[in-house]
Amino acid sequence: PLNLLPATVTERGSVAVGTLEVPLPESLRDRCGSGEGLVVGIAPDSLALDYSGATPGRYAEGGALLGEIETIEPDFARRSQNVRVRTQAGVMTVTELSNEPLAPTQQVTVRLNGQGVHFFDAATGRNLRA
Repeated sequence: PLNLLPATVTERGSVAVGTLEVPLPESLRDRCGSGEGLVVGIAPDSLALDYSGATPGRYAEGGALLGEIETIEPDFARRSQNVRVRTQAGVMTVTELSNEPLAPTQQVTVRLNGQGVHFFDAATGRNLRA
């Protein structure tokens, strides 16, 4: 399932989800004005965790979200972990491909690591790419 998060269009042609900036596709830039509210859907495997104590400022392009791990669900068939992280933008699920030992309440940084991003109209829920 997608992580559905409230977002705001920025003057830079991106969408801000807390301190995470998601590039707005060229085809949507003319249709979405600065300050407009959207809902961003991000696939769990399009996110990555940094558990080395990094902060969002370390990521010059795109930013990141600080969070705390709530739960960890191993997916042995895919050799991955589905990690639920509480961030200032909301609770997100991240598919973590490493076998890094993680623990509930651990502080992590969530960053965008892929293209599985969808944009929805905040008022109607309509997919804006369709």
